[in-house]
Amino acid sequence: MKKLLKQLLAVTTAIMMAITLLPAMANAADAEVTPPPSPIFNRNSATLKIEKHDSFGGVISGDIDAQRAIFKIYQVAKVDTKVDTSKTIQLSYDVQKQFQDYITNAEIQNLGNLQDQSASKLEKKARELSEIKGLTAFATYTTGDKAIPILKENFGLYLVVETKAPDGYNLGAPFFVDVPRTTENGSAWDYAVVATPKNGSNSLDKKVAVLNEKGTVVYKTAASVKTGDTLQYTVTGTLPYLTEEELDAKDVKITISDTLTGGLAFNDPFSLEEFKINGENVKEKYLPVKQGNNQFTITIEANKEDKKNYETNLAYIKSINGKSITLTYQAKVTNAVTYATAATNKATIKVGDEEKSKSNEPEVYTYAIKLNKKLGDKDAIKEDGVQFGLYTDPTCTDENRVGNIKTVENGSITFDGLVAEGEGTTYYLKEEKTAHGYTLLSKPIAVKLIPELTETGQPTGNMQYTIDNDTRSPEHEPRLAETTITNNKGFNLPSTGGMGTYIFTIGGLVVMAGAVLLLVSSKKKRA
Repeated sequence: MKKLLKQLLAVTTAIMMAITLLPAMANAADAEVTPPPSPIFNRNSATLKIEKHDSFGGVISGDIDAQRAIFKIYQVAKVDTKVDTSKTIQLSYDVQKQFQDYITNAEIQNLGNLQDQSASKLEKKARELSEIKGLTAFATYTTGDKAIPILKENFGLYLVVETKAPDGYNLGAPFFVDVPRTTENGSAWDYAVVATPKNGSNSLDKKVAVLNEKGTVVYKTAASVKTGDTLQYTVTGTLPYLTEEELDAKDVKITISDTLTGGLAFNDPFSLEEFKINGENVKEKYLPVKQGNNQFTITIEANKEDKKNYETNLAYIKSINGKSITLTYQAKVTNAVTYATAATNKATIKVGDEEKSKSNEPEVYTYAIKLNKKLGDKDAIKEDGVQFGLYTDPTCTDENRVGNIKTVENGSITFDGLVAEGEGTTYYLKEEKTAHGYTLLSKPIAVKLIPELTETGQPTGNMQYTIDNDTRSPEHEPRLAETTITNNKGFNLPSTGGMGTYIFTIGGLVVMAGAVLLLVSSKKKRA
């Protein structure tokens, strides 16, 4: 009896599992249904339009002349008038005479099949065909124009070669397009063909980030920095597209370099944080060569004299032709970066000796506080021994001092390499030592540097500042705050340029003198 129950349970379980699988089996059966063939010549004409995109997928509109690209379009082959299409049917082309020595009918059958790793072969063949001399163009097309009409007797495969790129972009690679083409699922024909080739910008995009003490990175297009800061630069863009002539040169050389100016210096030892080509990290393969403290170069090269590695290196250069790059590296802000001049750096890409791409030059800069010191009506000099320290906290302890204590020379001292962020950064000037016979300032002077910001919160390089809550605008330099402190001999309180302390002092003396006179007068009357 137990044996029978076990058998029944097994049969029941099998039936239930079969029932649960029925929907999946039905879906699988549906998925295997092949759409019926659709005759290619159901229409008498088709159209071809080309829309340019940048390397990040954005549309280059072509609304103005500077944004337009120009193409020459060559007919490579015509379609067999008897062919239909489905997912499994390939186009059959009749090779045109001008191409027959460069491409075979068998190759044409596979050009549109990108699922068998032929994408790079497709690009290579398009590049080879684009170099044939004496070709007669089927049509010329400028982006922004109406689509080109193509009659059914000219349905087939076309080679498209860009002859003029939009301003600010490198030429794109030649490519093939079939007109008409099958829809994405292969079930019908698309007669309004739109090709969307990409152009790599000849401008590299550079962003600069300040690494704070916690390692947090904030990207800025203009950076307020201070002496000693570590900066992180990130460069993105595309490698130039090399023509067949450039690829056939004796020495095919691509150099990527960066040069710092205005007091910036690369970390020592220098290394790349990241170097990616087409998403692959190659920083260990192509090590940068540093020249001094402010320049590095990366070289990707295939030299015909290097017979052992030439073919391999050239094949690699062809594989990265026009591909995206990302480069990340760090630099230091030295004390040579001043409030007077913004520090910049520029990345470039050269092919041979010709500059093909360059980056924007994001500025980094510091702010400064200048203290003019007078002793009576004379400027303080070094021999007077007047000293000041600058601090980030009103307690003015060594832990929050900025740099060293400075001695006034020729009437002034300047604290440079300062940062101004957000709604303002406050510093405190403390007089550490004064000239013989003069009184030290009784408390530090608060100086708040208030950067001017854009609507997006980026500093513009201009500012306002406050001296003990008195708001002022720079008079000489856009990032220089100035104040004057005057000391007189005796017990008079030092002045920072205002009459307020004198008014209160004089007023107090008058009141005291009046009180003494009243007291003396009262005593005389009693006597």
